[in-house]
Amino acid sequence: MRIHKGRLWLLLLSLLVIFNLLTPKSADAHAVLLSASPSENSTLKTAPDQIILTFNERLESSLYEIKVKDSNGKEADSSKALLSKNHHQMSLKLPPLKNGVYSVTYRATSQDGHPVGSTYVFSIGKPLSDSDKSQILGSTGSSSPFGLVWFFRSIYYVSLLLLTGWLAWRIISPDSFITMPNEKKWLMRMKWFYLYMMIIIGIGPNADVLLSGHSLNVNNLIPFFTGTAFGITWGLSLIISIAGLWIGGKSKWFDGFWILSLLALEGVNGHANTTVPKIFGITFDIVHLGSAAIWTGGLFYILIFWKSHREQAKKFIPRFSQGALASMILLFLTGGILTLMLAGDTSYLTKDLWGILLLSKIGLACVVLIIGAVLRKKVATIQENGFRKWFWADLTLMILITAIVGGLTYTSPLPENKPIEWASTQNGFKVSTNAAPAQPGISSHIQVKIDTPDGRNPNDVQLVLKPLGKEETEPIQVPLKSDKNTGNSFLYSADGIYFPAPGDWQMEIIVYDSKDNYSVFKKEFTLYEINTQ
Repeated sequence: MRIHKGRLWLLLLSLLVIFNLLTPKSADAHAVLLSASPSENSTLKTAPDQIILTFNERLESSLYEIKVKDSNGKEADSSKALLSKNHHQMSLKLPPLKNGVYSVTYRATSQDGHPVGSTYVFSIGKPLSDSDKSQILGSTGSSSPFGLVWFFRSIYYVSLLLLTGWLAWRIISPDSFITMPNEKKWLMRMKWFYLYMMIIIGIGPNADVLLSGHSLNVNNLIPFFTGTAFGITWGLSLIISIAGLWIGGKSKWFDGFWILSLLALEGVNGHANTTVPKIFGITFDIVHLGSAAIWTGGLFYILIFWKSHREQAKKFIPRFSQGALASMILLFLTGGILTLMLAGDTSYLTKDLWGILLLSKIGLACVVLIIGAVLRKKVATIQENGFRKWFWADLTLMILITAIVGGLTYTSPLPENKPIEWASTQNGFKVSTNAAPAQPGISSHIQVKIDTPDGRNPNDVQLVLKPLGKEETEPIQVPLKSDKNTGNSFLYSADGIYFPAPGDWQMEIIVYDSKDNYSVFKKEFTLYEINTQ
């Protein structure tokens, strides 16, 4: 089986371009901002004395910050943000602020090791315009290149599965490796490959806290390696990997320890760390990774030695076939359990990127099972040419599935509840609405702006929230209070828990003019369940 290097490079380059173009340009953090005070896009009559941000999951105890800047980019206060005892809330005391538009930028690390951060705006004394928001948000810096992170995480998982799978097969089938003269060279290449990729995925997503400009920020190194779960596990993986450069492959006992350590540290540092009970989720994740490693390592063995040591590779194939079948069964079982533990409601799987990626992975895995059955038949009947074609199909699917895994590990299992923003025009009235945060069971700030054709104050404005598909549930009347008016624009707002539960909802705004003629504006939206720990 000849390896076409040009095709491999073309495949890698194509994946990189696709990920960069077709994926969102910011990372989907796994800790979700439940509420913010002041809230996003809100207009305040008086200046706030502090910023309070509440999250659904625990945050790491190090490397978190809140920065508040005015419209000129000047920082309002240089004080350090505080973290609550339960690690769910960040706060920052503020000095007296003047009227104007302000941005709030926050950064932290969630308990599953992923960076959390964003920027939003609020105003004091004057309504917030679209130009204000675009000007402020456009000057706060670029977002994370998620497509690039996804690409490198996919390559990282290839390196992890290749190394651990190769070592596992050395233990399971030692006679398949002893007679291979270049086997140790390939093992050393895999060791270095994994070490390089681990360094890249460790520093890359955390570059904003580890680096200041283009130089290393030494002050953040100790908190990163001692105060964050990701830093601790990454540091341990780094130490074990460096030690393995000299010790790995010389003792099956160390190799077994090495495999278990790398997979366990990876399991602790991923989505499984947010499951309940945590120990079960992490255990299933380790078994899932180990099963994938058996499949990946065996495929790579056949790929490498098919041309130079074909007879030995042929002897290995029946063992690999049995191991691959057992691995796929375990992958389906553990993957199904982890899906239920992470996603909860399986109806969400079609609602966001994580679910779509997961369904794609399941579909490809089903194809792998079919190809595996064909390969076993080809081996039994010694059909070499047919085996080669189906093997390349299996190898291609392995690459695609690993690429999907790179995205799965960096996106949130639950769909995100974004602020409800919409505008509509009818009968000369323009209604603009913002509700944030739009989270079930969390207090929200709802703001309604109405532009009238004649500049007259509407006789009445009503806001009603109706749960769709639940006729037994009464609509929720939201009590709006009149705020400051400017020209032909009239502002109304409400604060409280008006989104009591997840599900499909309809927001209905009824505007009465000076002659008591009314116009009805409707907007349907979906609220998703949030994971709180």
